[in-house]
Amino acid sequence: MPWEHEIQIALPRSYAQGERRYPVLWVMDGSTTFNVAVETARRVARHVPVMIIVGVGAPQEAMGEFQNRRGYEFGSREPWVETSAPGRDVYLKSAKELDDATSKGGFGKIVKSGGAGDFLSFLIEEVRPALARQYRMTETHIIYGHSGGGTFCTFALLARPDSFAKYICSSAALYGGNTHLFELERRYADAHADLQADVSFSAGEAEIIQRTIAGIGVVSSTVRMAEVLSERRYPSLSLSMRVFTAEDHGSV
Repeated sequence: MPWEHEIQIALPRSYAQGERRYPVLWVMDGSTTFNVAVETARRVARHVPVMIIVGVGAPQEAMGEFQNRRGYEFGSREPWVETSAPGRDVYLKSAKELDDATSKGGFGKIVKSGGAGDFLSFLIEEVRPALARQYRMTETHIIYGHSGGGTFCTFALLARPDSFAKYICSSAALYGGNTHLFELERRYADAHADLQADVSFSAGEAEIIQRTIAGIGVVSSTVRMAEVLSERRYPSLSLSMRVFTAEDHGSV
C-alpha cells in the first residue's frame, strides 16, 4: 500500500487466562469505528462470540487524508464517482451546493479510487499473518464495514469470498464505478454454483431521503445486491438484509 496504516487490537478479557484461540472481527475505518466496535461488543457480550477485534485505519497524524485514503482503498474501479445510481445528477448538484455552503469540500470531490484489490491483499497476505504470529487467532475471520467500508466489504465478498467467513456490510454505495460490484457479482455467478459465506447487509431507513446519501442510492443498491444474491439460491450462502427504522447514515 502507498501509505502506513494504524492497526488497533482489542483482546477479550479472558485472553490471559489460558491458551484458547479466538475468532477475529476486522473493523474497517478503524480510526473512527474501532472504539465503537469494542464498546458495542462488550455491551452485547451475551449475544455474540468472544472475539479479538482488529481495527484498520489511518493513523491520527494522517486524518487530514482520511477521505482520500479510504476512497482509494474501498473503491474497486477508477473513477468510483461514475456511479450509475438513478439519482447521480441530483447527487452531484446537491454535493456541490453542500460543499459551497460549508467550504469543507469532499462530498462532490473526485477522489482517486481503484485500490480495493491491493488493500484486500494487504489485509489477507500481510496484516493477518503478522497478527497470527503474535496473537491466538482461529481461522474464523469476520469483516465489518460501514459506508465506504461496507462497499469494500461487499467487494471482498465478490472478489475473494473465502477471505472471510462472515461479512457485515452496512450502508454501502454499490452503484459506484458504473456498477462495478454488480458486474463482479455476475462474473462470480457465471463461474460458480455456490457461495459459502455468512452475509449481513443493512442500511438506515432515513438514508432513503438523506441529502447526498439518497443520490448515490445507498439503500437501493444495498437492497438490490441482497435481492440478486438471494435469487442465486446458493446452497451454502446465509444471507440477511435489514433496514433499521429511523436511522440515518451516521446513526445506523
